[in-house]
Amino acid sequence: WAAPIGYVANDGSGNATVFDAATRTEVATVVTGTFPIGAEVSPDGREAYITNQGPNTVSVIDTSTNTVVATISVGSLPWEVVVSPDGTTLYIANRGSHDVSIVDVATRTMVASVPVGICPFGLAMAPDGAEVYVANECSESVSVIDTATRKVAATIPGLSGSPIDVDITPD
Repeated sequence: WAAPIGYVANDGSGNATVFDAATRTEVATVVTGTFPIGAEVSPDGREAYITNQGPNTVSVIDTSTNTVVATISVGSLPWEVVVSPDGTTLYIANRGSHDVSIVDVATRTMVASVPVGICPFGLAMAPDGAEVYVANECSESVSVIDTATRKVAATIPGLSGSPIDVDITPD
C-alpha cells in the first residue's frame, strides 16, 4: 500500500474492515471470527490482530494480502489487544476470564495468562515495553503487568466510574 492502512473490528459482522487512511475509503473486508472487538497492527505493519469473542481467538491478518494466516486461542471473551514495541508479543484483555493472555507472535501460541482485576477491557503498552496497563471495569482499578516477570507488579485501586480504557503518554 502506498498510504497508511487501518483495520476496524466489526462486532456485529464477523469481519474486519480495511481502509486507506489517505483516501478514507474501504479497500477490503476480511472474515475473522464471531464478535470481533479489538484491532492492533504490528509495529512493522506486516500483520494485524483482531480479537474474536465468540470463539475466544485472535485472528492474525497478513496485511499484504488481507487474509487470515493464523487463529490463536486465548482466554474467555477477548477484548483489547496490544503488541510489544518489538512486535514479538501480544497481550489480550479477557473480560470473561479476568486475565490477560500473553501470546508469542513467532509461534502463534498463548504462553502465559496473568490474572488481573474483574472485567478487564482496555490495555496500554508502556513506550519502552516494560509494562502493560489494564483497565478493569468491574473492580474499578488498573493492573500493571511487568512484561519481564509476566506478573502484576502493582494495582491502582479506587478508580470510580467503571474504567474501560487506558493509555500512557510517550514520556
